[in-house]
Amino acid sequence: MNRNHKRTPNINTCKCRSRAELAARRRQREKKKNSRKLRCLAFLIIFAAALCIFIASAANATKVSDTKTYVVSTGDTLWSIAEYCNTESRDLRRIMDDIMKLNNMNSAKLCIGDKITVPVY
Repeated sequence: MNRNHKRTPNINTCKCRSRAELAARRRQREKKKNSRKLRCLAFLIIFAAALCIFIASAANATKVSDTKTYVVSTGDTLWSIAEYCNTESRDLRRIMDDIMKLNNMNSAKLCIGDKITVPVY
C-alpha cells in the first residue's frame, strides 16, 4: 500500500464537518430511507387492492349449473333467447356471452332450426 494514500475518514468521526452538517446529512439519509419505505408500502397497497378486485370479479362470474337445448325459430335473436333464459334478473349481456361460449359461437348469427345449448340458472 502506498504511504501517501490517505484513508477516507468515517463521516461520523470527521472533524472537518460541524455537528450541524453531520445532523443534516443524517436527516437526509433518514428522509431517503423513509421515502423508500413509503413507496414500498404504496406498492403493496395497490397490489393488494388489485388482488381483491381480481378475486371479487372471479367470484362474480356466472356459473352455469345446468343446460337445455333450444331450437331457434323465426324472429329469434340471441338477445331474445337470453331474455327467455333470464329467470333471475341477470345481465342479458352475460347470458348472451354464456350462450356463445356454450355453443362455441364467434358471432350472434343464428339460423332457423339451429339447436343451441342455453344455460339454466
